[in-house]
Amino acid sequence: MRQKAEDFAEKIDLKEFVATYGWFHRCRKRINVVFKRTYGEQNSADVAAANQWIEKEWRKLIASYDPRGVYNADESGLYYKAMPSHTYLFKGGNTKGQKVSKELVNILYCVSMTGEKKQLLAVGKSKRLRCFKGIEKLPFDFFANNSAWMTSVIFNKWLLKWGNQLNHKILLLIDNCTAHVLNVSLKHINAVFLAANMISLMQPWDQRIIRALKAYYRHETWDKMLESFRDNEEISANDLAEKELFWKQCISSQIPGI
Repeated sequence: MRQKAEDFAEKIDLKEFVATYGWFHRCRKRINVVFKRTYGEQNSADVAAANQWIEKEWRKLIASYDPRGVYNADESGLYYKAMPSHTYLFKGGNTKGQKVSKELVNILYCVSMTGEKKQLLAVGKSKRLRCFKGIEKLPFDFFANNSAWMTSVIFNKWLLKWGNQLNHKILLLIDNCTAHVLNVSLKHINAVFLAANMISLMQPWDQRIIRALKAYYRHETWDKMLESFRDNEEISANDLAEKELFWKQCISSQIPGI
């Protein structure tokens, strides 16, 4: 915008004009221009196609299903050991930071229209993470591969296991990413895949639901930390985050199942 203003000034022969940052700041304040980050894929979304699908296809799909049998699923990565990047301290005080943990699990979330939660599916890089040691039964389904991301093999195993547990038909609405390829025959699950140009408009999980769930996860994790501080006041949050025993306690108390 500053460059364009100087181009216009040159065209009308205002040789002394300079579009400084101060000029730009005052200008955008006068005309109520704000600075925002762009999110998601809404720019490439087809609004007309999404509205048409809801009016025609979606109404037909859910007509034969009870709301308790209509599910929606989505995935998101979680840096489950990441600590806060900010802290409070007295003015003039110093604090030591540490490298942000990049230990990742990819989680598949699934819930019905009436709020019934399907057990979480997590994908990590190792079949037996150290913090799983001694836990006989995890409070979520767990798979592993080198990238910790969903694959078609894991996706189909998850569907097959779920289908074998059902005795009635359900509808599952999910994204059509490359990992979501149906390679098994399902008797009780009708999987419907959202078109890529409609996902940002129609995927409920993208409407800050996953963000809220992660916030609850952080809140529960830090509450667990406060309990640990009561037992040992000398330990810091960063030191505690390095202890596998702490994460084992979090998993045992089913924090990931929020």
